[in-house]
Amino acid sequence: MYVLPESLREELKDPFGPVVSDALSGHLGDGPIATVGDVVTSEALDEGILPQLMVVDGHTKRTEDPGVPDFPDEVNEIPVENDAGEITDELWQAVATAYAGSSCTLIRIDGEEDLAALPAIVHAPKGANVVYGQPDDGAVIVTVDQTTRERALDILARMEVV
Repeated sequence: MYVLPESLREELKDPFGPVVSDALSGHLGDGPIATVGDVVTSEALDEGILPQLMVVDGHTKRTEDPGVPDFPDEVNEIPVENDAGEITDELWQAVATAYAGSSCTLIRIDGEEDLAALPAIVHAPKGANVVYGQPDDGAVIVTVDQTTRERALDILARMEVV
């Protein structure tokens, strides 16, 4: 399990890609799509986008959000426990499993999905789009390439491993 040290909190506020506040569809490339967060996942589904991977926790800004959408029947759901500031082995494996399969996967977290974009970036194929929320600003669109993957791996290398 990875645990976020206080020293990295400020660095993680710097987005991995451009922040957009309008429709997601105009900013996504051709690769697979992953959404991390209830708001960006709802926005994608509202636009008719069905991501290969969706990670939600039923909260927005750490407040319970009853607006979590109904997901299509063909979505494979994986329940995971994960606390704030952590990436559990269970979450790490669920993200890897989601990308290994060909169906759409929903990871429903009991706890917090605040760091789930990191394993989503690490496990995503090159050219994938990882979209996560930037509170009060919009959605961050990450096109996975060597640079973004290395940045995620660098952050993970500086986290505490327990």
